[in-house]
Amino acid sequence: MREVTALMSVYNGEKFIEESIQSILNQSYSDFELLIVDDCSTDNTVQVIKSIKDERIRLIELKENVGVGAALRYSLDFINSKYVIKVDSDDINHKDRFLLQKEYMDKNTDVTLCKTLMEYFSESENVKLTDRFKYLNEKKAECYNRVRSSADLAKYIEYWFCVPHYTIMIRTDILIKIKYDPIRFGEDYNLIYKLNKLGYKMGTVEKKLVYCRVRKDSLTGLGGDNEKNFERVFDLKSDAIGEFFALEKECYIWGTGTLAKSFYNKLNSSDLSVNVLGFIDGTLEKGQSSEFLGYCVNSKEIAKENKKKIIIAASPAIFIAMEYLDSIDYELGKNYYIF
Repeated sequence: MREVTALMSVYNGEKFIEESIQSILNQSYSDFELLIVDDCSTDNTVQVIKSIKDERIRLIELKENVGVGAALRYSLDFINSKYVIKVDSDDINHKDRFLLQKEYMDKNTDVTLCKTLMEYFSESENVKLTDRFKYLNEKKAECYNRVRSSADLAKYIEYWFCVPHYTIMIRTDILIKIKYDPIRFGEDYNLIYKLNKLGYKMGTVEKKLVYCRVRKDSLTGLGGDNEKNFERVFDLKSDAIGEFFALEKECYIWGTGTLAKSFYNKLNSSDLSVNVLGFIDGTLEKGQSSEFLGYCVNSKEIAKENKKKIIIAASPAIFIAMEYLDSIDYELGKNYYIF
């Protein structure tokens, strides 16, 4: 039995999967199986995988597309190693990633899951020049990498996904016990959120060991499936959201996009009886305003002028909003909450 299973799910990943697989096969630690679950790809993904000859590769071909959560849940029946290390079909792994994470887990027997630090790289020069890529590399990666200690991981995972799924190693027995939810989006956050709620400890290997590719199609807007995912997140966090509003039933929502709309709709349909005072757009200058869902959209200064609870529901602006609210003495979990 091998010590480590590298677990990959893929759907139509022909363009980059060979490069990703090679970064796995070239690991300095070699006692692992690469278990790939193909979620009924319609391109040449399976052919690319089969063209790579290595006895450590095990391919499961699903006969219908079930979504990433269900595919990963199904894969657990085929794993009997001590650890599972999550890998993505278009990312690149540092050659010592498996070695360093396994050494960390062997040494820290009280830790169930460890992540690594990460950074983004661009698919092309055109992507590299986009504002979205600059934001990811300069803001989002920095915030991911800033949360390292077990205490901070336990604190912040309650509010935002500070544990990138593609960086984790986890003890197999616990993963099989908790399982992935069979959903198309959000299976990663659901898993780690539940692990934390159950008291399992997390840690960090403080080296950049995963390089996450930013593709042109990952820069697009949010679709209907994402709205369903946001609804699932609300349901997952419903008890915590209720506690946040236990003593005060008024709030502003920071955001004016799909995420903010989804949160607003779920909040309105809940039994929490919360009064939404308006929305916040951090790009507005002081004194400027606009309209969203029939409400006034304010600049961020409204948080100083009228200190009410704030829900951050703005995916690209989450870290900018956090920095601003922290700077004016808002407290995460008390004065503001991240959806």
